[in-house]
Amino acid sequence: MAAQRERVLAGGSPGLEPLKGQAAALRQKEREAWEAFHRVLSGSPLPPLQQDVLCRHYLQYQSWSQMAEDTGYSRRYLLQLHARGMRALREWAEAER
Repeated sequence: MAAQRERVLAGGSPGLEPLKGQAAALRQKEREAWEAFHRVLSGSPLPPLQQDVLCRHYLQYQSWSQMAEDTGYSRRYLLQLHARGMRALREWAEAER
């Protein structure tokens, strides 16, 4: 989907100029959010398994099904790890303020 979007935006149609600017701005914001989450996750005291699940999901954009296949854990267990990890990450970040 992303590759198709890039091909359409690179097509040079004059009507797409405003969309090109908006798409570039959104890609920049996404990159900044990705970098901020990476910094927070890297500096967090999360257990390695929770950190791995969050990294795979948010930084590597891996689906739950693919993650389950790669790790051998059930999708349900991965979702539990995700919830625990996000809760712990939020609590840690709030305590750091």
